[in-house]
Amino acid sequence: MLGAIVAAAFAVRLVEALRRAIHTDERISLEWAANSGDQIIEILRAYDAHPPLFFLFLHVFGLAQAPEWLPRIVMVAFGTASVALLFAVVRLWVTPQAALVAALCAAFMPSLIFYDTWIRMYVVSDFFALLAFFALSVLLTTDDLSARRRRFWWGAWTLCTAVGPYLLYIGWFFTAAQVLYVLTLRRHAAVRALTGASAAALMWLPQLPTFLRQTHVGGLNFASYQHHELRALALLPGQATFVPELEGYVAALGAMLAWLGIIFSLWCTLKIAPRSILPWLGAPAVLLLLYSAASNKWIYLDRYYLMLAYGVAAWAGCVFQWALNANKRPVLGALAVVLTTLLVLGTLYGVDSAFYTADWPGVQSLLLSGSQPRDLFVLEQGMSRWALMRNPTIKRHPYILVWFRPDVENSWRLLKPYRRVWLVAYQPRGVDPQLDLLSHLQHDYHLSLFHEFQKVMPAESVSVGLFVR
Repeated sequence: MLGAIVAAAFAVRLVEALRRAIHTDERISLEWAANSGDQIIEILRAYDAHPPLFFLFLHVFGLAQAPEWLPRIVMVAFGTASVALLFAVVRLWVTPQAALVAALCAAFMPSLIFYDTWIRMYVVSDFFALLAFFALSVLLTTDDLSARRRRFWWGAWTLCTAVGPYLLYIGWFFTAAQVLYVLTLRRHAAVRALTGASAAALMWLPQLPTFLRQTHVGGLNFASYQHHELRALALLPGQATFVPELEGYVAALGAMLAWLGIIFSLWCTLKIAPRSILPWLGAPAVLLLLYSAASNKWIYLDRYYLMLAYGVAAWAGCVFQWALNANKRPVLGALAVVLTTLLVLGTLYGVDSAFYTADWPGVQSLLLSGSQPRDLFVLEQGMSRWALMRNPTIKRHPYILVWFRPDVENSWRLLKPYRRVWLVAYQPRGVDPQLDLLSHLQHDYHLSLFHEFQKVMPAESVSVGLFVR
C-alpha cells in the first residue's frame, strides 16, 4: 500500500514538473546558481534573504545549466521521499494504518504538490527537516539500539540540523521545535539533543555574518508583501495546506476548514500520542510567526510554512487511529470525505494547467508577435524580467522595471516620449495598490490590445496591454 501511495505522489508531482512553465523564482535560482561559488555567496549577501547551500547544490551538480526538467525531477524526488519519511515518522509513534493515512494526505496535499516541483530550496529543506524528525523519533522510540547505532542516529540528527539552516534560515525553527520537545517531554535525551544542536550551531557560525547582513531583506521589507498582513495571517493555515495561492471566498473557506481541521486533528493526536513528537510538527510554524512578529517582518508566505502541511497530514493519521479505536464511525466517514476532497484538489494542482504558475511562454509569444522595434515595455512589478528578458529580441527593447512605489511615478515620466507602450502586470498591487500607472496610461493613451493570461491563483495571472498614443 505504501508503494502505491509513494508512486502516486511521484506521478502527480512529475506531471506538473514536466508541464508547468518556469516560475520567476525558479529562474532566479538557476541564473544565480550558474555563477561561481564566490559569486553566488556575494549575490545572496547583497540581494537576497536566503543562505547559499541550495544554490551551491545546483551549481556543483550541474543542475543550473541542465535542461529545466532535470532539476525539477530532482525536486520531485525530494518531495516524494518526504512523503515516505512522514510515513516512517508516524509509524514509529502510532500504527502503520495511521501512517498510511498520513502518507496519503501528504501525497495529495495541494500545497506540497504546488511547491514540490519548484526549483527552490523549500522541498529540500522540508526533506532534511523530516529526516531530522525521523532520526530523533528512532532514538526516542527504539529502546534496544546498540551504542554504535545510537551514535549513528545522533550524528545523523546533528548533520540534518546543521544542513537545514544552510538551506533556509527557518531551519533553526525546526531544530528549536525538536529541542523544545526533548526538554519538555524527553528530558533523558536533553544533554545529547543540546550537544547536537550546539554542534550544528558551531557549523553554522561561518554563515552568521552573511545572515546579519541579510536581515534587512525579506518579509515586509519586500514592498510587494505589504498590505493586509492580518488577513494574510488568518488565511495562512488554508494557504499552507489545502488552497495554496487561492484568494477570495475559496481562500476564506479553505482557511476556516483548515483552522477547524487543525484544532480537531491536534486534539486527537494529543489523545492517542500525547508524548510523541507528532504534535510538535506544528511548532516551527508557531515559532516562525513569533519571530516574524518580534522582528516586524510578518513572514506570512505559505511556502515557509509547509512543515505545517506535513503536521496536518500526520495529525489526520491520528484522527483515523483515534476514531478507529473509539469506533467513531461518523468521524471515519467525515475523514473519508476529507481524504477524497484532498485527492481531488491535489490532482487538480498536479494535472490542471489552470492551477499552475504564470504562463510566461504565452506572454513572451504575445510580445514577440505584436511589438514593434521602438515599443516600450513596462514590467509592473519587476519580477517579470526574470521570465522575459532572457529572450534577446525582448531584451533589445527599451524597458522599465517597477519594483517599488516611487517607481510608479518615475515610470510615468519616463514613458511619455514613447508612442506605443506595453504594460505587463504581474502581481502589480503589491507595488501599485490603486493601479495608478494603469490609470495614467488610460488617460493619455488608447488601449489597442489587451490579453489576460488567467490562472486560478490570481497571483499567477498576467495581464498584458498595448497602449498607443
